[in-house]
Amino acid sequence: LCTVETVPPVVKSLLGLGLNFCIRPGRTSAITAVDLSRFERDAFIRHYFGNDKTDLPPTKLHVGSTWSPDLKKIPKPFQDQVRQFQMSVGNLFTSRQCEANLLPRQRIALDFLSEQTKFIVFKTDKNLGPAIIERDMYIHRALADHLSDATTYRQLTSAEAEGRIRAIALIIKAFLKRFFPAPPPEEADREPDLVKVHRVFLTRSLNTIKDPFSYFYLLAKIHKTPWAMRPIVSCSGSILHGLGCWVDDRLQIICRHLPHALRSSTDLITALAALGPLPATVTMFTCDAVS
Repeated sequence: LCTVETVPPVVKSLLGLGLNFCIRPGRTSAITAVDLSRFERDAFIRHYFGNDKTDLPPTKLHVGSTWSPDLKKIPKPFQDQVRQFQMSVGNLFTSRQCEANLLPRQRIALDFLSEQTKFIVFKTDKNLGPAIIERDMYIHRALADHLSDATTYRQLTSAEAEGRIRAIALIIKAFLKRFFPAPPPEEADREPDLVKVHRVFLTRSLNTIKDPFSYFYLLAKIHKTPWAMRPIVSCSGSILHGLGCWVDDRLQIICRHLPHALRSSTDLITALAALGPLPATVTMFTCDAVS
């Protein structure tokens, strides 16, 4: 998608491999690349809660904690088994040379892309693979096509942005206090498990944030003529990430019970085919959100 600069042909050869192509390292991984301490902790936690029975449906609402069970409550034979397994696994890791899966010129192109600052490689819409463009043009299109549109976006000062983050945190805490309040200690055992799962998830997701801000980036809509930029605001890891996951989880349950909700375009085609011939007065239309 470059307009001024010329991309070396070897770069196109590299990008043609796609974004899911896995580059083999020079040598296989050593045992130090495996998080054996995490494995040990996970095994002890599974054993600690192994006899707990719950009727909770499977859920993706989980934020990890740093808690570990008291080793005094983990049987010594089980601890020995886990550590013996770790030693046996360690003996299997012998570092050896890997056969390269990049051509020499593609490796040169990879080194070129990782060291330069003139170009930027980014995703295209509809999973159509990677695109490359001048970094200055990417920034220009972000501003000209989207961020400079005052009807959709408003620029905040640093102080305003920090204040907005604090306000959002207060809103989420008020939401938790209203709908998922912590029960008194004497009633903790009678609290529904599902309510506790939701409260713990939302509380932990709010307390484990490293960067509260969402991030704006663009996808290239190369299937359009002329091609355009699609804006994406990623809240992954931000202050709204946990609440967004919770809302999505709840809405998925509701959507499964809606007669007019479809899971995929395949379901749509199946439903339309079942209607048979339609009158000439029937019209089908689609709609899309611009901003």
